[in-house]
Amino acid sequence: MISTDYSEALVEVLEILNYLDDEERKKIPDDIIKFYEENKSKTYIANIPYEEDVSKLKLKDKTREILAGIYLDYLCVDENEKKEYIKKLRQQKYKYEQSLKENYKGKKLFETPKEEIDNTSSQELIIEIKENIFTKILNKLKSLLKKG
Repeated sequence: MISTDYSEALVEVLEILNYLDDEERKKIPDDIIKFYEENKSKTYIANIPYEEDVSKLKLKDKTREILAGIYLDYLCVDENEKKEYIKKLRQQKYKYEQSLKENYKGKKLFETPKEEIDNTSSQELIIEIKENIFTKILNKLKSLLKKG
């Protein structure tokens, strides 16, 4: 069973592939296209403005991943082009990972913004301690033993 996200991405991929030149389209094996056709979403409708460059389109992440695989496996002209494309993908991934590291550093996760600290210091904090069932039973037994 294919996920909804993946089947919707296949709809977008097929829409984009329909606008390839015949020469480029023939480079992609028919069994791949058939697989995409059989597994695409039956309800999702892709809203792709074809006037725009593919790199500027708002596509699903899965769509971009599938298109990258198609480009790499079937549309790259030679090994140099493949190597350059892989290098570009790695650079983009590295930049993305660096931005994640910067945004989610351990210190930043647990820091409270200055404004929130000022607001909470002027208010009383109420902490309610709830006892679980075992603690209640244990405390009851202790109180009965002390009485007896």
